[in-house]
Amino acid sequence: MTKYRILPQNTFIADLYLQFYHNGSWRFIPKFLDGYVMGKYLTLEDSPEQLPAHEEGRFMHASHDQEAYELIPFSKKYDNIQIYFDSIIIKRKEYLNKKKKQEEDAKIIYL
Repeated sequence: MTKYRILPQNTFIADLYLQFYHNGSWRFIPKFLDGYVMGKYLTLEDSPEQLPAHEEGRFMHASHDQEAYELIPFSKKYDNIQIYFDSIIIKRKEYLNKKKKQEEDAKIIYL
């Protein structure tokens, strides 16, 4: 079972960030879309311990009094954070396969 915490950290995006505990340190949780489209933070070890500058919006966050809408349900849905990262990797592979197929099928369009 994964340990989670909500860290108060005031940024221009949000006031609260969700973190998970892994190998002796607290790490930030990447948003699903950024993981599978951008291909960043695809493993537990890839998740940063410090919030990267100018990437605050790429991680699970909320404003004060909004944590019950996304952050707390996330921690209940993924009692094992590895399941979340596995689902990102599966979706990433599907996304890359679809993108490759679209590139192979692309044709010149004359207007």
